[in-house]
Amino acid sequence: APWTDQSLSGMISDSNASLAHLLANYPVDPDRLGILGYSMGGRVALTIAQSVDNPYNAVGLLAPSANPGKSLLLLLAGREAEYERLYAEAKSDKGYADYTTQYGQKQQLSLKWFDEMLASSPLDGIGAYKGPMLVVHGDKDVTIVPAENEAVISAYPKASIVLVPNADHGYGFYSDQPEVSALVESSFADFFSANLN
Repeated sequence: APWTDQSLSGMISDSNASLAHLLANYPVDPDRLGILGYSMGGRVALTIAQSVDNPYNAVGLLAPSANPGKSLLLLLAGREAEYERLYAEAKSDKGYADYTTQYGQKQQLSLKWFDEMLASSPLDGIGAYKGPMLVVHGDKDVTIVPAENEAVISAYPKASIVLVPNADHGYGFYSDQPEVSALVESSFADFFSANLN
């Protein structure tokens, strides 16, 4: 799908459809489900976890995008004037804003994407979730800064946290850092194994 089709509600719908497909086609125990969200996927996981029909018994978050909507958009844009320019471009007849990520990827962010992100505040209702949660973040991550991870812990004090030394927002997935990748992978494997068995 083109980037203009991307939205928070679309990502949640895709996640729910993936789970429905998994449950319908594979021998999966519906009473032992966990969700893992990385970056924007963390925002999706947090939103699903607090929903009335949340099917998950454990939530794993890797550097979750958890700040309120406008804070997220200001972070992505870098400054207020750029945020206003991008949002105005999305509101134009074109219907989207051309955006280049910090990694050089070109995206077309729709007006729906902006509006849903602005309305999103993924920690406001997190108290509705009652299960275990793990937050993993890197000490060199400047995309999702420590304060944002600490906000998750503050909003959900039962959450456990793992700080990954020398990890930026790529977490060894895009670099040769086997020790970073190993700690991220083992942290989630141990967490889900302990909470879903």
